[in-house]
Amino acid sequence: MVGNSLTTINYERRSWIEKANCRGANTNDFFDIEYKTIKERQTIIKLCEECEVRKECKAFGEHIKPESAMYGGVYFRGRQQTHPLKVRYKRKNNYA
Repeated sequence: MVGNSLTTINYERRSWIEKANCRGANTNDFFDIEYKTIKERQTIIKLCEECEVRKECKAFGEHIKPESAMYGGVYFRGRQQTHPLKVRYKRKNNYA
């Protein structure tokens, strides 16, 4: 294994997930943040801010580079990272 930081070790084992505040929550809430209202985003942010494994979660997000998801209170869009409230809101197209 490359690296010797505790964060690297923990996100690879993913044992930190057991302690996450979002465990048991609807995980869809953490994806496609641009379609969430400010109030919905604030609820998600608060959950992350109060989480004891936020650093491990963020490190996991940095490792997997998701297309559009929030890890550790940070919104990831590919290689870019930003605060969830700074993401421009988009309306969902309800047309089939």
